[in-house]
Amino acid sequence: MLKWSQGIAMKIIDYMQEHKLSRADIAARLACSPQYVSKILSGHTNFSFKSIAEIEKRLNINIMEISFA
Repeated sequence: MLKWSQGIAMKIIDYMQEHKLSRADIAARLACSPQYVSKILSGHTNFSFKSIAEIEKRLNINIMEISFA
């Protein structure tokens, strides 16, 4: 789980850097507090599939890729 949480954090950090966004900007897009964004970016958040889907939708990014190999 920790590996997945860190991967999500890295995807969001990459997105922030690419778009020159602050934690406050991400908080506004996710409709959450800057403190929650800090928790997400720490890489220690236990995400539900629903919360991952919401992040993907609000940031228009693909966080989870499913492989049926």
